Parts: sequence; C-alpha cells; structure tokens
Amino acid sequence: MKSPERFDITMSNIANFTLESKIGRLAALSLVALGFLGIPKSSKAADISGYPWYPDAVHVAMPPAKDMITWGYTDKATCDNKSAEFDCSSKTTDDGQYYFRDQWGYDLRNCTSYVAWRVAKEFGKDISGWGDADKWETGAANAGYTVDSTPETGDIAQWNSTHVAFVEEVFPQEGGGYKVRVSEFNQRLDGNPRTDRIVQANNYIDINGTGVVWNGGGSSSGGNTAPSPGGTELTPHDKVGETDIVMSQESHVYRKVGGVFWYIKHKNNWTAEDTKTWGKEPTATVATSEIHDYEVGYPNPGDHPPGHGTAVYRQGEQQQYYFYSQNAYPITGGELDDLNVRNKAQMIPNTMRLWDFTGKPLPMEDDMIYRVAGDPTVRVADLRSYGWLGLHANNNAVLDCIKFTSGRSTINIIPQSARRTVEIHDSSIPVLCAFPPQIVVKTPEDPKQFRVTGDNSNEGYLLHQYPTPLLTYLHTNGSPDIRTTTAIYGLKQAEPMTPPEGAFFRNMSNNEVFRSAGGIYQKAPSPDILVCHGNPSNIINVPGNAMEGMPQGPLLACAYTNRIIYGPDGQQYYITALNQREPIGNTAISACIKVRRGAGEPVPVAASTIGNDYPPDGKDAWCPYELQPGLNFVKERSRNEVYKVSSDGSLQHAAALCPNPNNLYKLNWHEVPDNETASNVRGLTWYPSPEVCAALPG
Repeated sequence: MKSPERFDITMSNIANFTLESKIGRLAALSLVALGFLGIPKSSKAADISGYPWYPDAVHVAMPPAKDMITWGYTDKATCDNKSAEFDCSSKTTDDGQYYFRDQWGYDLRNCTSYVAWRVAKEFGKDISGWGDADKWETGAANAGYTVDSTPETGDIAQWNSTHVAFVEEVFPQEGGGYKVRVSEFNQRLDGNPRTDRIVQANNYIDINGTGVVWNGGGSSSGGNTAPSPGGTELTPHDKVGETDIVMSQESHVYRKVGGVFWYIKHKNNWTAEDTKTWGKEPTATVATSEIHDYEVGYPNPGDHPPGHGTAVYRQGEQQQYYFYSQNAYPITGGELDDLNVRNKAQMIPNTMRLWDFTGKPLPMEDDMIYRVAGDPTVRVADLRSYGWLGLHANNNAVLDCIKFTSGRSTINIIPQSARRTVEIHDSSIPVLCAFPPQIVVKTPEDPKQFRVTGDNSNEGYLLHQYPTPLLTYLHTNGSPDIRTTTAIYGLKQAEPMTPPEGAFFRNMSNNEVFRSAGGIYQKAPSPDILVCHGNPSNIINVPGNAMEGMPQGPLLACAYTNRIIYGPDGQQYYITALNQREPIGNTAISACIKVRRGAGEPVPVAASTIGNDYPPDGKDAWCPYELQPGLNFVKERSRNEVYKVSSDGSLQHAAALCPNPNNLYKLNWHEVPDNETASNVRGLTWYPSPEVCAALPG
C-alpha cells in the first residue's frame, strides 16, 4: 500500500513538483539582496528542531523504483520512543518490516508529516487523512477550514504540484499580493528541513482562524532574512575552488563541479563516511544567495548547468557524462581522449538533477564544423529541406574557408551519444566553399601572398600569387584580409594575379592618383583629368610603401570627345567626334546637348587645352532631335513656328499641316525651351507631301 506522501512525489511528477514548489524563489531572494523587500527577523525561529523523526529515521529504498523519499525504522518501539506525544503508524514496506509513517498517516521526514506535526504542536489540531499534498486544499475545505489566496502566519502553504509548508512570516508586495517565508521538509527530495525560502503558494489553508494572529509568527517590517550564524565568515563563490566542499548559511552542503554547486545533504547528517567519500569536510560557508545563483537546478530544473566540457559521474556509479553546451551525454572509454576528459571526470551526488540535462537533442547550427569523438572525419553541418546533412570536409583548405567565411574558428568534438540525438545524415559529398576576394593567404614561413580560387569542387583550389603588395590592395579594394595558414601547402599554383584594368588608386603618402591600364600605371597630372574620366568615386587608397617598384607609363590623358568643356572665361564648347570644338550659344543648348547627346556635366579645363588640342570646326553647337528619323518637329515654348529638324541639324519651317480623316490637323512636335534652336542652321521651307503625312504618327 502506498502512503499518501509517497504517492505524492513519484518519478512522473517530480519535475512538476520541483518547478512549482520553487517558483518565485530566485526572484524573491534577488529582491532581498537589492533591498526591495523589507523582511523582518522572525520573532520566533521556525521550530523544526522538535520534529521527532529527524535526523535519525533511516532512508528506506522502496522497490521497485528504489525511490529517495521514504525514511523509517526497523521496529515500532524505536519509532514511537522518538516522542512521548506522537507515535508511529505500523506500516510494512515491500522489502521488509519498516515503520515509516506518523500517527496522521503521512510518511516520515516528508512535507506532509512535518506540517501535520507542526499544526498539532502549535494548535493541537489533527489534520490526518487529507491524502497527497496536492489534495490538501480539498481535504481542508471538507474539514471546514478556509482556503484562500491571502496568507497569515500559521497558515499552511499548499502547492498544486504536490508540496505543503508552514507559513512563518508574511510580506505584502508592492502592487498587491504576498510572499511568505516557510519552514518545510523534503523540498529537495532529501528528507531534510529548510527555513530559508521566500515563496508564493497556490493556496493558503487557515488553520487557526481568519484574522487570528499566531503568536509564533513575525511582523512585516524591518530586518533581514536568514542571517548567517554569528561571526561566520562568508567565502565569495568565485573563491571556491573546483571540487571544493562548502556549506550555505543554513548548513546545506554542496560540492562545486563544473563551476556550479551540487547539493549533497544537510551538515547535521554529515558523517565520517561522507568525509571519506568526498575527500574533505565542509568548512567554508558561502552566502545562501550566492549558492542559489550557481546551484544546479535552482530554482527550476535545468537551471545553472555545468560548464561546457565538464565530465561527471554520480556517486556509486561508473557511467560518465560529458556536458556539451548545456546538455549532458553519456560517454564511453573510447571517447575520453578526443574529448580531453581522461581521468578528469568529477563525482557528483547521486542526484536526479543530472537527469534535467540528459536526453536532449544536440544543438546544431548551419555551417557548424564538427567531428564525432573517436572518428577522425571532420564534417560541416548543412541544413537541407529534408534535414541535416553532414558534408565531408575533405581537406584543410576547405576547413579554413569555412572558418574564414562563417566566423567559426573551432572544430566541435561531440560525444557519440549526442550525435544520435539528431537526424543528421553523414555524407561523402565534399563541402563546397569559395574564398572571398578580400581573403589573402600566406604561410607562416613565407611572406608571399596568394589569392585562392575555386570552391573545393572537382577542380579543387588554385593558388594565384600577388607579385607585388600593390596588386594585393588593388584586388581587395584597399582592404586585404590577410590570414596565415598551413592549409595551402600542396595546393596547385596557377597564373599570378595581374593588375585590374581601369582601376584608380591613390598613394596615401602624397595623394597622387594613378590609373591601371595594360599592366602599367599612369598618373593623373591634374584634377581636370580625373573629371574627364568621370570623376571616379571608387578610388582605392594604397599605402605609399606598397607602391615601391611600380612600373609607370606616360601621364594619364583624356579625350573630351562628346563632352562639354569650358575654360577660365566660362565659354562652353562641345567636342565633336573629330575632336573639334563647337561653341555653345546659351544654357538651353548646353542643357539639351548634356541630355540628348549624353555629354554629361561640363568639364573645366585649362585655356591651353582648348586652344591647342581642339581646333574649331567653324560651326556652332546644336542639339539633335531626330528620335524618329524624317519626322522631327520642334517648337520653342513662346513661339508659334514649328520647324522640321534634319539629321544635320538644319531647321525647315513647316509651312503647312497635314489633314487627317477627321478634317482635323495634327503634327508631332517637341516643345523645347526658348533659344534651344538658336544655333541650328535655317534651311528651306518644308511642305508636307501625301506620303509624309501618311507616315506621321497618329
């Protein structure tokens, strides 16, 4: 027959119990530390010392689960003699004669037993027969007690997740609601008491009457909670060494493994055998709040995992577990060297906290570089539509490429059992990766710099040497990302890098600008030459020392063909295809040539450039309109005349219009700004023919 309390906390609901019973604990303690709560000293310390069956009721391993939540005695007399006032209920376990229940029918050293004993002691009331802790609100209501959400000292705090405790103090919260400090047993599933938790329960059972103040309770103003024992010096958590044994201020004993604290037991239960097992006695005391900040599984299951790479085994067991990321995976002897944990695994208490981190899938990421412990094959994770694919990283060069492009600098070695937790298909397909142009590689022994081309496909990778530092800068747009690596040993060398055609670059030491052309470099002698070449904005900055030995050609010149230039006097000229100049009569013509001829913005030049390089052709510059050959008509905005424009720029006055079938008149013309046709030569008057009229656009 299962006792109510044992049935209360089974393996199937332990996770819920832990989560719900601990909810709010961390937040409350944080508020205490920051001074947000005014928490008093209790006017009367929680009276757990009188509980008759603590600490000598022995643990009873109840089959078949061999649970850790039952304690008792081999004979009834010993159990009964623990108290003259209270006695034991005669119960028998499945594997022998044990007495493990109190007179109210609750298991010894469990939360229900403690609360029933405390209620009988403080108020002389019998609350037997209420069943599991999560049923106590029903049992209490049936017995006539008030159950509500407003706590009073002396109430029973009850959680729907199978836990009860005795309310010692009440703290109203800003904005409404309450938190309470409780005394309790077996909250950690260890049969031990606690008096330090400040929590909020689902329900509060009013045992001594609503509004009746219990004299043993505390007030709600001033003071601190859980003071450390007088004179005890506290050790900061970061001064606790790995594997050290320490105590909290409430004398709970912990071992530090993997940078976090694992709970062992209460100091009252510590024996010489424990000292032998753990190699030392707990001596240093760490503030309870700091313990909680680094306690495994506190306040919720899975909180505060050990550090990545930690190897542990549970007390009394041989199986080792390796923490990868925040998950624990069982490992075998063949993996120890690859994981670098041979003879490094540390013992932790035989606690269920380890299970909070097991059975979880391996956290995978795209482009993650990994190999399975015991297997030398390096792979790269690639997320496909059907799942993960482990592509083969078949050479060191592609590994470097992945590292350089993805920012992943290490090969993740994962336990074999972790590999089995995700659906990933190992493949012999090589991973593809191309080195970006900015990446420049060199070996540790040789200053020569190379560009790597290819993507690790069938052709493999090729090395192209940069013959000069200048080429390195030009091909990387002035920002080379130089990486030193041994992965390029053995790669096939191809043709060296050549200067990029038409690139402009600036010597940062003197601001001289050059253009690359045909393997030589031409200096721009003046700013107007750069303007002639489109005033390039993507000039590459190069350190002066990178230009040493650069082969220079003739000075950079510029043909202003089909451009508009002007000298110091401001007169603009259009340069024809024959490199002859034509004066531009007004701004309207200049604006038209800029657009219709594609001449671009006017370019300032020296007077000598105009006089010496571009002779006049005897005509004024004019603007073309022949978008529809033979059918081009223009009309200046403020004039009534319409002119036909020929391909040579001559104007013919349109003396007549074409009739259309509707006896209306139509003519397709461009309306242009005034004076835009001022330089066009006037020709003979134009008369429409039937053929021309028929061809006009409708």
